[in-house]
Amino acid sequence: MGRLVLALWATLMSADLAGVPTIPGQGAETATGATSAPSAHSSALLPTTQNLSCFQCFKVNSWSLCKPAVCPATAQVCVSNEVLILRRSKVRILISKRCAVSCPNSNNEFKWSSGPGLRGSVIRRCCSGPLCNMAPAALETLWALSRQLLLQVGLGIFWALL
Repeated sequence: MGRLVLALWATLMSADLAGVPTIPGQGAETATGATSAPSAHSSALLPTTQNLSCFQCFKVNSWSLCKPAVCPATAQVCVSNEVLILRRSKVRILISKRCAVSCPNSNNEFKWSSGPGLRGSVIRRCCSGPLCNMAPAALETLWALSRQLLLQVGLGIFWALL
């Protein structure tokens, strides 16, 4: 039984040590969207002289147009802003990503509606790992769900063996 617990722990920790991007509710962001201190696991693996790397782009309409870049030595976080506007049946998205010295605001999502047929949202995220601002929210949510499912299955097996 001790081996099962050790294997489950190793599986969960390997994702953190592999440099998996920070997701809502894990590491740099809390469930309420507030920013917390960076994970000790991610900072322990990086040399102190290495600059942070973030995806960078400005008002592009596709995540694929954001390219990785090495940040200046003063940058400590990566910032991502996504603006989605839905007007009748047309969707417009503007994505901006960059390096920053600190998080401009806490992580948040603001939604609005301005009459029939016009809705929008602004999603702001801030994280502190290398290339942590790479994935759109949908992919981050899928990773969070798969990690949560793995934990639940592992705990279920653990309790069944007791």
